[in-house]
Amino acid sequence: MLDTGAIPGTPGVILEQRTVVFDDIWQMSQNSGVEFILTKESGNFVLRSGSQTRAPIQSGQRPILHTHPTDEFGVNSLTPSLADIDVLNAAWARNPTGPRPVSQILVGTEKPTVFRATGFEPTPKPNPNKRN
Repeated sequence: MLDTGAIPGTPGVILEQRTVVFDDIWQMSQNSGVEFILTKESGNFVLRSGSQTRAPIQSGQRPILHTHPTDEFGVNSLTPSLADIDVLNAAWARNPTGPRPVSQILVGTEKPTVFRATGFEPTPKPNPNKRN
């Protein structure tokens, strides 16, 4: 996919290799300008691509890593978004006696940012129609 510029989209592709080169995923994200997400499902690595600010993930899937591509101003976020943490918190809520879920964010070819579930409830989004 790196050589052809093809991106997997929301349905994703099962990767044939047993190891995945994170730098290749980062390069695909930079080339396309969209987030990529890598999950492990039924023993296989699955790679999906989304939009500039979102990577598609289904309920019950846990991300191994995802990218935060550089935006038009040359900036990318080194920290997880609330949505990123909510995905791990949901995984932990499904299996509260299991280990604390962990994932990574690729923001370049350097070492990825590692983040973990917090165990806190998702932050409610403000309702713009509600009067105080």
